[in-house]
Amino acid sequence: MRMGSPLDRNCELLLPAPFDLSTLTDAEVEAAQLAAEARLVAYEQRGTA
Repeated sequence: MRMGSPLDRNCELLLPAPFDLSTLTDAEVEAAQLAAEARLVAYEQRGTA
């Protein structure tokens, strides 16, 4: 079972990023999110096999 959700981390939006956010594209962010989700799914499937 996953702990928390992206909505639980809204407080992070109140802090300044330690890098220039304007250098990231939406496509790069989406690709990173998809990769992270794929790793999570693979990890969860490995635990149930």
